[in-house]
Amino acid sequence: MKEALRRAQEVVEVIDTITAGKGLRAAQRRALGECRRMASRLARDLEAKEEGKASEQVPEVEGVVARICELLHAYLCNRG
Repeated sequence: MKEALRRAQEVVEVIDTITAGKGLRAAQRRALGECRRMASRLARDLEAKEEGKASEQVPEVEGVVARICELLHAYLCNRG
């Protein structure tokens, strides 16, 4: 669980670094924004679960990660 939390936080940091740069297309910015929101939410949920404060079911990590990967793939394919 701690590893998943650390990785989700890393995804957020990497996306913040990428989006700080110039020259992204609108589709790229949208894909990265959605990735960041999902990773950030996953990190918060995992952190709450780790602390025993999760009030609702934490989403299936693999499903969220798979969706983030799809969006990152879309971002990479739209680079030009």
